[in-house]
Amino acid sequence: MNVFETSVTRLTTVFQWIITISIMASLLVIFILLIKWVFKKHLSLNVHYFLWILLLLRLILPFGPESSFSIFNLLSLDPTFISLPSNYEPSSVVLQHNSIHMNLGVTKEATEPFRSQMQSTQIPHEAVQIPATIGSSTWSPSIWNYAAIIWIIGITFLFFYIIKMNRLFRRKVGGSKISEPSLLEILDRCKLVIGVKSDIPLIATDAVTGPTLYGLIRAKLLLPKRTLETLQHGELEYVFLHELAHYRRKDILFNTVFFCFLIIHWFNPVLWYAYYRMREDQELACDGLALTHVHQSKVVEYGHTILRLMETYSPVYRSTSIAHFSSTKAHLKRRILMIKDFNRKNYRWSLSGILLVVLLSGCVLTNADSLKEKNNSHEAKPSKSSPVQKQSDDTQIHLVDNGEREVPGSLTIEKATIGNVHLGDTKQAVFGYLGIPNKVESDSNTGEDVWHYSKHGATLYFYKDSPDFPSRGVSRVLITGGSNLKTDQGIGVGDTLRHIKNVYNHINGTSESDGKRTVWINGEKKGLESSNNYYPTLRFELQSGNIQKIELTNQGVNPGPFDKKPLSYADMAIGDIKMGDSSESISERYGKPSKKTIVHGNGASEWIYEKHGFFVDIDPVWDIRVTSPFKGSTPRGIHIGSTEEEVKKAYPDSYFNANGFTGLVQNSTDGAYQIVFELEKGVVKAIAIHKDLVLNTI
Repeated sequence: MNVFETSVTRLTTVFQWIITISIMASLLVIFILLIKWVFKKHLSLNVHYFLWILLLLRLILPFGPESSFSIFNLLSLDPTFISLPSNYEPSSVVLQHNSIHMNLGVTKEATEPFRSQMQSTQIPHEAVQIPATIGSSTWSPSIWNYAAIIWIIGITFLFFYIIKMNRLFRRKVGGSKISEPSLLEILDRCKLVIGVKSDIPLIATDAVTGPTLYGLIRAKLLLPKRTLETLQHGELEYVFLHELAHYRRKDILFNTVFFCFLIIHWFNPVLWYAYYRMREDQELACDGLALTHVHQSKVVEYGHTILRLMETYSPVYRSTSIAHFSSTKAHLKRRILMIKDFNRKNYRWSLSGILLVVLLSGCVLTNADSLKEKNNSHEAKPSKSSPVQKQSDDTQIHLVDNGEREVPGSLTIEKATIGNVHLGDTKQAVFGYLGIPNKVESDSNTGEDVWHYSKHGATLYFYKDSPDFPSRGVSRVLITGGSNLKTDQGIGVGDTLRHIKNVYNHINGTSESDGKRTVWINGEKKGLESSNNYYPTLRFELQSGNIQKIELTNQGVNPGPFDKKPLSYADMAIGDIKMGDSSESISERYGKPSKKTIVHGNGASEWIYEKHGFFVDIDPVWDIRVTSPFKGSTPRGIHIGSTEEEVKKAYPDSYFNANGFTGLVQNSTDGAYQIVFELEKGVVKAIAIHKDLVLNTI
């Protein structure tokens, strides 16, 4: 792995950590908006604004203390940044595919993050090299690598854009320093009233359309020449009080710091919206501070001044070093109503407001309590001073200690998951769910590919490559220790037998012995190859009533989505558009596209034909998506307007997808191709064929 590949790998690790922090911040924004909505009329202007300061503190200090009261206990998110070792350079990993073997053991390395490097296994049989993002010598980037590169490009672009805009604004300001005694006297009086001792010069300029406080270090008060001509001295006093309130409250510093983190999280629209709402509350808080120094009889005049300024205001430059006397029209009504009903109590801190902020700080500035996970990272050991408490409640459990036949259950391959991973999922799908494994190996006895995720406490096994089994498909998922992954029913390591009983029926199990027992839930299908009568199976190993391990397995039986009628190359077409077609052949049939774009992440061209209802990614064609009014159909006769039942009949291996849309999906045997039928009210509204570029190069 060269310097570039190592750098991208490290950058990807940082980006995945940023994603976690961004999700936590988004949850906090939703929580803040909920608090503001519930207590809208009961919170002072200061409290409304201070809630956004909590958000900034959360972004600055992601490594807060752990607390059982933290709102982040609602999510299984770990903000701890795990950096790669300085000598991290994964070696080439070659995976062999042989027979299937079930092994419940987890290697020690699987539970120690990044402690061991990826290992090479050279086998004289047919071998396949995995994507280099996990360690192959022929490095092939994953979608996470592309996303990380796009992320850092976005940061770079925004950084230089803001620098450029600040420089342009500084040059544009120019203007002349105001020395009119009457105006300086008003400014000095306002400074004395509001408690500002610093020298803040007045600058007359046409660079702004409204009064603006400018400068992070040496603040200046910019006044448009038109404002000086139209406003009377009494109205200018209100303007000065408002802008000095920005200075007194350190708003420019706060805005600059907030915007720096906004650049880092530029991909998160929730934080952009939070910044917009923060600026609105900032203006209200400054109005409140200014109005506390305005006589009650003059409050209406203050409001009229705002209206007069809004007639001429329009935002021109985006600079982090300004705080201006502005408001959107949608926000203006809220400001006017606040001013109309203003009472000094609306601005001041109250005891209830202080208590609320303290309580919220304890909930939002702390991280999720990991004590439970730490306790579950080791199997519970019975105390020597007290006898082991025997689990005597065997209700709802069908005991199979003495050779009794197991009972079938309702478990299905399509629905049963651990950490969103299904049996039969391709390696690329696992990438999307769990990211890059920190260790990859090949079982020397069975040839199974084994991926270890120490951060998630998970180990995944993949079917060997043979005519009877789909290559790269998940055959087994095992979680243990302090895993943060859950089943599709929300059961995780550390939960109790009662949790299992609450969500599952037809439970098989063994009797408890020395505090240990195993319970499991089956599917209703039978298979001759299975060591069990039914499959799939979700197995729970318990110690003293608490779950220590969870395993989802297909009992050696080929998963449903792959075992009937897999996609072939003959299926790689919709109408007369085929995978592998050249751009010239597309142009000959359909002419010039109505639009050309670039596919984010790989730089490929995307041709859009709006009139015909399709687009293709080329060259050659490796991605097709058609919608109305496209008239063609797939080789199996499915077209726009076909029903769900018709799709299932033509594609019996298709399964429902729940990631971002409602529809049916069928994969090719090698997982490199996928056909997707997007449904709306049981009718096909779009058809797409995708080629997995990463898997295609394996």
